[in-house]
Amino acid sequence: MTTPTQLRELADRVAKLTGGDREVDTALAELADMPKGFAESRLLHAPEFTASIDAAVAFAEAVLPGCSWAVTSGETYCYDDGRVETIRPQGTIEIARSTYVDGAATPALAIVRAVLLALAGREHG
Repeated sequence: MTTPTQLRELADRVAKLTGGDREVDTALAELADMPKGFAESRLLHAPEFTASIDAAVAFAEAVLPGCSWAVTSGETYCYDDGRVETIRPQGTIEIARSTYVDGAATPALAIVRAVLLALAGREHG
């Protein structure tokens, strides 16, 4: 069983990624209780949860049945004084009247991160 602390640590690792990561995908596949039959070549067979929005949504639905999700692609704002502000993509997961929102470098990573935070919150509470 994965503890809330371990889930938050994995979420923090996802927050630092700039793109897909096959090792994280494998950890997520294990969380989703995928068949263990891909033991020797797990990196080749785990879905690309961290690189694909479709796979990230499938992960959300596998580990949080009944959840609703949303994702934004991120935005950049340029101000008259020359400042530029970039807002990273945001993932939102709603489950059992709780909402978890967080950002990451890509929409898929944002979804995965929000899911991990939701799982940590459910395990804790």
